[in-house]
Amino acid sequence: MTKKDILSRPRGTRDFDPKEMAIRRAVEGIFREVFETYGFQEIMTPTFERAELFIEKSGEQVLEEMYFFEDKSGRKLVLRPELTLPTMRFYFSELRALQKPLKLYYVSNVFRYEEPQKGRYREFWQIGCEIIEGDPKRTLIEGLDIVREILSRFKILEMCEIKLGNVSIVRKILKLLGIQDDRRIIRAIDKDDIDTIKSLTTERQFKIIEMLIKTDIEGLKHELPELSNELKEYERLISELQNLDIPVKGDLGITRGWDYYEGYVFEVYAPWLGAEKQICGGGFYDLSDVFEEEKITTFGFAFGLDRLIDALKDANKLPEVPRRKSVYVVSLSDRGFSIAVKIIRKIRKKGIICNLDTRKRNMRRALEYALENDYDVMLIVGDRELDKGVISIKDLRKNVQEEVPLKGVVEYVINILRR
Repeated sequence: MTKKDILSRPRGTRDFDPKEMAIRRAVEGIFREVFETYGFQEIMTPTFERAELFIEKSGEQVLEEMYFFEDKSGRKLVLRPELTLPTMRFYFSELRALQKPLKLYYVSNVFRYEEPQKGRYREFWQIGCEIIEGDPKRTLIEGLDIVREILSRFKILEMCEIKLGNVSIVRKILKLLGIQDDRRIIRAIDKDDIDTIKSLTTERQFKIIEMLIKTDIEGLKHELPELSNELKEYERLISELQNLDIPVKGDLGITRGWDYYEGYVFEVYAPWLGAEKQICGGGFYDLSDVFEEEKITTFGFAFGLDRLIDALKDANKLPEVPRRKSVYVVSLSDRGFSIAVKIIRKIRKKGIICNLDTRKRNMRRALEYALENDYDVMLIVGDRELDKGVISIKDLRKNVQEEVPLKGVVEYVINILRR
């Protein structure tokens, strides 16, 4: 392996510089504030899980999309590809005694072995939540209202599309059409893969599935009158959500990628991103069979942090990164450095960002560094100043420098920063 190979990142991953991290933390901060305002508590699960956790519901083939390995004891493990299954494992093993509904949220990285492309990485971040054992209708309204609030906070609500589907209705339609093994068709519907659907269906079956994809409610009622009540309830719910200023639109073609979804599901799109426009997805799901437990009502969703940030950048809607005032301290001698360490401790105890020069810069280079890194105040601790019992303090915003007695340095700095 060459030095160039060692320095290169693994395919599908990224490094984030301080500027990018500040943006990501600002975005995460808005999510945390919204979730906690709605009564959610944060959790964290392991980066890797037992492979059986994901195989149980979706079969061995899902391993092709995951980072799969065996540890030294032969245990089959995967880097987590999503966070719903790990959260429910955590719930059934340790959290089930807590009062319901249980409202949990998470901010974590996940991994999928997919072909990297614009907006799609092998390591990416999800920010999401789960509501466990709430009333189904009220849970759905609460969940979609959280989505509405998040999009509003980022000032992109009017720019996005929220599409609501129902996997249970889709499965009933396929059953009425005589399609028993519906997994392949449901995935094809989700991906809008018309060729695959045609290859697996008769002419009439395809005609009705096409109505489903187009959300032709009246056509479906006519062709399948047995489903009229479910379809009317679907329409009523959409109307109720819209009356609550949650701008959803019906789309029965949304079935989500994982096999555990049932009932209402939804996705959020940022159309200006092009092909990779989905920034959020979720809905009701059933994992009781995986854990051999009684069925409970569970609902959750997750935003893709990376794609959301891309959407915010493209729409010029990135949140403002909070700027804290800061101080740079330079010492011009070993004697001055010892004094600087003591002064800087006192300033930091006041909660002020304070950076101590450790490169022995001369005055010219120290000033260049302070200006380039946007410091507000610069402290100069040199032998000449110490012999006089003072410190030179430069207000970099006003380009004014004064000598201040040692005992009054901290208070003087605080007063400058308050101006």
